[in-house]
Amino acid sequence: MSDHIDRLFARFLSGEATSHEANELQFWLNADPKNREEFNRVALTYQLSKGKKTNHNNQRAFDGIVRKIGRQKEIILETKNSQNKILRIGLSVAASLLIILSVGTFYLLNSTKLDHREINPNSWVLKSNPAGQKLKVFLPDGSIVWLNSESSLRYEKDFNDSIRFVEVQGEAYFEVKKDSLRPFVVKSKSVLTTALGTSFNVNCYGDREEVIVSLTSGRVLVQKDNSPQNNNSLIINPGEGVVYYPTKNEALYRITIDIESVKNWKDGILELKEASLNETITKLSRWYGVELILRNKPTRKWDATGAYDNEYLDNILNALSFSYGFDYELKGKQVYITFRQNE
Repeated sequence: MSDHIDRLFARFLSGEATSHEANELQFWLNADPKNREEFNRVALTYQLSKGKKTNHNNQRAFDGIVRKIGRQKEIILETKNSQNKILRIGLSVAASLLIILSVGTFYLLNSTKLDHREINPNSWVLKSNPAGQKLKVFLPDGSIVWLNSESSLRYEKDFNDSIRFVEVQGEAYFEVKKDSLRPFVVKSKSVLTTALGTSFNVNCYGDREEVIVSLTSGRVLVQKDNSPQNNNSLIINPGEGVVYYPTKNEALYRITIDIESVKNWKDGILELKEASLNETITKLSRWYGVELILRNKPTRKWDATGAYDNEYLDNILNALSFSYGFDYELKGKQVYITFRQNE
């Protein structure tokens, strides 16, 4: 590598590259697949060196990278076949994580360029769902997206050779086709989720403040799209999720999730977990495409819990009416609920 490319690596991996430098690096990466391999190897070594020392300046950090690359090459050459195989597997896994991290930062530094592509509406496809409907979408790369009610998905007709970028509003479940050279980036409000090949759910309805990303397989990087570096990001594993609250210091919070519960909605199972009255009304309205109208106030505390597998709305309302003491009347797309005041 030339000294100039070396310095681009160091500035980019430390989060200090300008948009011009990031564009220059992207051009170099796209010029030859071997360039991508070299970058991945350097990125991996850089991450390993960061684990031991975090106060390097760019030049010292890069010097450490070069030294570690040399040691890695010696180790690989001297290792026996079986040990060599294990080492390669370990490096491959770590490199995959570094690719996710690097592309996340790369996307942020090139956001202006991506926004510029959006000017041409003919290069984008928009899929949207009204209340009461769900949709299964097959993307150009073979990935599959389940789109929930009152949700929309926007993506390019043909993904380019460096990134697969989509935007979602509402709720969507993704099964991403593996492609180590083209990370899959989902923008949901002000949150970016980056993956190589994995399955995850994104919930970012407009009527709720938070954005929730839930991982069911693989690994993903979740970060803010206006964060200048990767210091406001989390890598999560299956069974984990990330919640972003804009009003809570704009921080990302790691949570534990139930994998089966996360996938239930795409399989036709409506789940309520200690849902308040407002949450229940919102879910039922969205799920069945109806308007629930309360004629009076409830007399009991409402914290509905239950899972309904492809049930008719009438059956759910009937079950809830016994628990919370109300009568209901279905009139077309409207449901009138009257709470019994003497119970």
